[in-house]
Amino acid sequence: MKFLRIIVKLIIVILLLLSLSNQYYKFYDSMRIIVCIGFFYLVFAAIKNDQPIGSVLSLGCAILFNPVAPIVFSYKVWSWINTLIAISVAIWFISDLINYFRNREMHLD
Repeated sequence: MKFLRIIVKLIIVILLLLSLSNQYYKFYDSMRIIVCIGFFYLVFAAIKNDQPIGSVLSLGCAILFNPVAPIVFSYKVWSWINTLIAISVAIWFISDLINYFRNREMHLD
């Protein structure tokens, strides 16, 4: 379960970084759906693990990327948003990855 959260974060980072290059419009639609679902998964995972800050931040990102009622910004603004969120989630991903392997080593002893 913990490893799935790590994979979801990695997918979100990759998609957000790919969105910084010129892509077809369908890519952005698909990216928005996948990223929104990923953030909603992270919301429920954070709630389950009693992490209120993670759940609120993930919920905010899920709302920002929701495909049902899309929030409209210019390409330049979206580029900044995608960059900042990609960096933030990448830091969260690396932190979780380090903790995952640290805890795994402790259980092997």
